[in-house]
Amino acid sequence: MARTLPEAHLAKIIRDAAEQERPLAAHEWELVMWQTQHAGAALPDGLRDQDHELRDPFADKLEQVYRAAIVVLESRGHPEYLSHFYGKFGKPFDKWKQAHAFETPEDGAPEPRSTCLHEFREFLAPLGIIADTNATIIEWAGSQFLERALKNTAAFLHQLDIHPDSETDINRTMRKVLALIFPSIPGASNSGIQKLFRNYKPDILIPELTTAIEFKYVNSAEDLGSAFGEIAEDAHAYAGGSEYTVFYAVYYLTRDFEGEERYQQAWSQFAFPDNWRPLFVVGHGR
Repeated sequence: MARTLPEAHLAKIIRDAAEQERPLAAHEWELVMWQTQHAGAALPDGLRDQDHELRDPFADKLEQVYRAAIVVLESRGHPEYLSHFYGKFGKPFDKWKQAHAFETPEDGAPEPRSTCLHEFREFLAPLGIIADTNATIIEWAGSQFLERALKNTAAFLHQLDIHPDSETDINRTMRKVLALIFPSIPGASNSGIQKLFRNYKPDILIPELTTAIEFKYVNSAEDLGSAFGEIAEDAHAYAGGSEYTVFYAVYYLTRDFEGEERYQQAWSQFAFPDNWRPLFVVGHGR
């Protein structure tokens, strides 16, 4: 059945809200990380400003979804359904309260997400006018969540009082952390993909993101340069043959040898394909 104009408008607003949800959800994840490391401290100005920039328009968008949903329910002649809608989402709608309500994997969510937007989708799904956007959200936003988590590798290890002296120590911890966000990790086998490479040996695979991750434990700048050269051989020789299309190399540095800018410059000299991505994490060894 073709959508009416109000139904098409509602579906579009929900898609727009989902686009705004992605960076805000990543920001929520960043807040959790910061607050874990700085319990009781006031938020820095940068995080507070970013919060307003992301949350204010999202609150307005949630209110637009609320109003558009009412129009659709009224036009369809569903007074009881509309009554339930008011009971669930309030009358009037508190957009600021709803814009601050986010679920995390600790709450059982597959990824950080807006509680209100998720409940809008669930409530309106029986009407048949909203496509299931879960796959799209994972595809678009999952990589953003993943990168933020990987960049916080040292923070996770510190909070868990783990002092790594090898890739194995890092991989074991981060596998548990990432599995809370991406539940497919424990069941993903790396035996097939490892046969395609000589030096790149992914520790973690995330099928829903078609992403592979390898951790490298680095004790010196010389070790880092050698690691770049080894992986470059695989990156340029790789001609496909796997369902994985994005490859992360996460370098855990026991100290900051030369600085992020120098590391990126050194990486760029090898002309890696765009889907090969380095991350540099400064931690400490035993």
